[in-house]
Amino acid sequence: MAERVQLMIKKGGVIPLTRKLLKILGAGDGDRFDVIFVDDGYLFLARAGERGINVSLSGDLQYTNIADVFSMLSMSQRTGVLILLTDGKKKNIYFKNGEIIYASSNEKEFLLGQILYKIGFLSDEQLEEAEKSIETSGERFGAILIKKGFLTPKQLWAGVKYQLEEIVYSAFELTHGHFVFIEGAEPPQDVVKFSLNTQSLLMEGFRRLDEGNVIKQAIPSLKARLRINPDKTPSGLSESLLKVYQVIEDGLLVEDVIRRTRMGEFNTLKLLHHLVNLGFVFVEGAVPPEKRPEAADLRMMVLRYNTLFTKIITCLREHNVNIRFKEQIADFLEGVTERVRELFRDVECDDTGFFDPDALLENAQRLYITDNVRFLDMPEFNMLLLKQHLQEGLNEILSFLLVAARSYLTEEDYENLLKETDEIRSELERT
Repeated sequence: MAERVQLMIKKGGVIPLTRKLLKILGAGDGDRFDVIFVDDGYLFLARAGERGINVSLSGDLQYTNIADVFSMLSMSQRTGVLILLTDGKKKNIYFKNGEIIYASSNEKEFLLGQILYKIGFLSDEQLEEAEKSIETSGERFGAILIKKGFLTPKQLWAGVKYQLEEIVYSAFELTHGHFVFIEGAEPPQDVVKFSLNTQSLLMEGFRRLDEGNVIKQAIPSLKARLRINPDKTPSGLSESLLKVYQVIEDGLLVEDVIRRTRMGEFNTLKLLHHLVNLGFVFVEGAVPPEKRPEAADLRMMVLRYNTLFTKIITCLREHNVNIRFKEQIADFLEGVTERVRELFRDVECDDTGFFDPDALLENAQRLYITDNVRFLDMPEFNMLLLKQHLQEGLNEILSFLLVAARSYLTEEDYENLLKETDEIRSELERT
């Protein structure tokens, strides 16, 4: 329900419900409802006698990572609905045995018609005609689209699945609000249900958050206009990159490119971002991209970190700290994020803390090469992402060694170590 209705508590604590709310609830005079959840301004009711309806989980999104909630519901194979509430917006995500089967939202951008228009499955005229038909015929929106020949059943299925996934991915962006999980709740009987692996959606959601921040720096708005670089010819592009490049016209809006490709918003933006980074396309009004580092620059950055690691370990040994740093670092890497572990896969440091820069670059390259675009064939490809990933992993090692130094050295010796390494650390902060 997108429209918000205000209710007033009257004398004696009575809250009279409007006719509209009673109609939505399917309730009338004398009907009884159980209060199943009350928390921080939210009140949830269930028809009296409903079985298997109870709140088993709730919390504040400001203090709870929503991804942890999804993971827990998946691992424990729960069935029910996760309700997310923030600023008057509501998302319902239904689970069955830990897998996501359906999702809905009261936000206009997630209405099926809006979704289908946004990804190019419907024209503006078709959307308007279908919406008018709903008012006159009362038929379901999807049935109207197929009946009028606007979509095939396969296209409708793909659109509904995309709608579900976009609602789920948008949940990972929430930083405030509340969540409630109602055990046993089921989606409406007349909706299309899927069976999507929650862990796979989680991994994709993390990837989108990570890459989305980088993409927004180059493409700040869907209303931005694109300009083709006349000095570059589209040679050596992968099939997917070429598909995006070929639909771009000078002055075309980003949102229109998304509609023309029919590949979905995120996938199109990701490929468009690659084209911008490679210099084939410019974005009007965007801040000029940072000068992309070359592979040699990244190798030099790793060598600077190695010098820093060696200085710290040497200092500790000079102060009779006799621990096996190679084994300690290996143990430490077992507890870091999967992303960082992948960076150091099959890459061990020696006794001085030296990591093979070429092996690290190869791992970083493997993690970020996508869409069949080969890093060695296109040296400029996404170097900033490679640099970011390398820095993340190497900073983890640096933090670990500095904590060790702080634990074993006196305060004076630790301060001297920081002064001795200050120049290198400053250089790394500037890179």
